[in-house]
Amino acid sequence: MILVAREDRRFRVETGYGLEAVLPDAICKRLMDQWAVPRFKTGEFGLGIHSLAYALAERVVQSEGRSLQVSPPESSGAEAIPANEPPADNAAAQALNALADEAPPPFPWWKGLNGAVPVVITFFVLLYRGTRILLSKAYASRKLFYGDDVSGFPVTVWVLTFFGTIFFANIANAFVLPAGSFLLGGGLCTGLWMAWRGFFRSRVLEYARTCPQCGQKMRRMDEKADDALLTQAQRDEERAQGMDYEFWDCPGCAYQEHFEVKLPFASKCPKCGYRTLHSKTTVLHAATTSSSGSKRIDEDCYYVQCKYHTSKTVTIPRVSSSSSSSGGGGSSGGSF
Repeated sequence: MILVAREDRRFRVETGYGLEAVLPDAICKRLMDQWAVPRFKTGEFGLGIHSLAYALAERVVQSEGRSLQVSPPESSGAEAIPANEPPADNAAAQALNALADEAPPPFPWWKGLNGAVPVVITFFVLLYRGTRILLSKAYASRKLFYGDDVSGFPVTVWVLTFFGTIFFANIANAFVLPAGSFLLGGGLCTGLWMAWRGFFRSRVLEYARTCPQCGQKMRRMDEKADDALLTQAQRDEERAQGMDYEFWDCPGCAYQEHFEVKLPFASKCPKCGYRTLHSKTTVLHAATTSSSGSKRIDEDCYYVQCKYHTSKTVTIPRVSSSSSSSGGGGSSGGSF
């Protein structure tokens, strides 16, 4: 939109939402100085407005790899054209008509990637976890990939998709398509997650191994029974949640199996070698944009015969400052 205040000798160009990338302030200012200001100074307001409209339209179609099929308006050399009378050859109107007759630009599919990408990632994550469940022989391994939290994954997907929507709306100068993709993508991810949970529920919570000798369903020993078969170090590994030792027996032929499953909640102790090491991080001084911080890392071994302990202080790097801006359009002003 071109706004002209004749009495104040000022004018502006307002770009709508979605055109700010094609018509930034610097380009608008250059076109205003080139096409409008010389004509406004001579009183040719009608011709200046139409010339500027032509230049802006030409800039828009050039960004799509096309060009207008009409020539720019030219001054006839006669007396100034009043602002309320259009020129005889309405070149700007012809330019806009030519723009309307052009084929529409291709659908901006990339503006909806904020919703499509989480759906694709969710599909492959669930495919990987489902495959690991079906290939796992131990109950603890299946339960680890199945997870206990029924809401954590969908909430994470919705949060990440929301921030992706803000990012794409900013770079695409559009809102409707990213917002619709956000709702559709988040809904599909949640639906996939709930369907996956329902499909694998019985394959995890009701899992029972089949005896390879007699074919009967085997029984998984409870914690008290399998603790009697473990050493003190192994029991401490289970207590630290670094390992899970699982025993199965067959009620028909007394056949037994056992599995060792690594858990991610404890690591290997550098002293005793068992997965009984826990780490705790305490922030002593938070880092800022002007100074670094510090934190203390304490490591303790849960094995009663080891009791390994260490504590160290490390530096937290300074927080990097960044600035960003976004908007729903732009404006450029000038005077004559």
